[in-house]
Amino acid sequence: MTQPVERAGRAKETAEGEGPAGEGAGARAGGDDAGAGDAAAGDATVVELRAHHLLCMLTFAGKGYSPGFVARFEEVAAAINAGATVKIVDGPDPLCACVIAAEKEPHCFKASVTERDRKAARDVGEKLGLTIEAGTVIPLSRARVDEMRTWFQHGTTRPACVGCEWDTLCTRLADGGFEGCRVRGV
Repeated sequence: MTQPVERAGRAKETAEGEGPAGEGAGARAGGDDAGAGDAAAGDATVVELRAHHLLCMLTFAGKGYSPGFVARFEEVAAAINAGATVKIVDGPDPLCACVIAAEKEPHCFKASVTERDRKAARDVGEKLGLTIEAGTVIPLSRARVDEMRTWFQHGTTRPACVGCEWDTLCTRLADGGFEGCRVRGV
């Protein structure tokens, strides 16, 4: 099992079934590729995310595929917490860059991930009263993040998570009241 990593790059032990199974990007990825959108580069206005990362951000707690991925997600979380809005992109986003660089056949381009995006856009959009598609901009206040976490915890927006290798970890974090999760909103 590839172990999720923390920002400092140390392997972090997790309970059985958490994170990706087998040899994955966490075993090989480094990465200081594309930035996390303008916000992570210091212009705290917009962070680009693919639709299913609207769900991933709710339980991001410093673990991920690789040290580069975790560092990138820390930048995204900090930008959102500083007031950046999220702009939805079609396909891979700056969070995917580290995974893409490490995998021979990056899962970020696979139909299953595109379907994950479609389901997340549908379910989160329905709850927000928005049509979520490429170009949709979503401001993330603390109240909105809390509301999105409530939907996540109740399973309302989790059809996109079915089959995800991180599902066990995300469920544990949600059941624990999202303690230690980085994205708060403003």
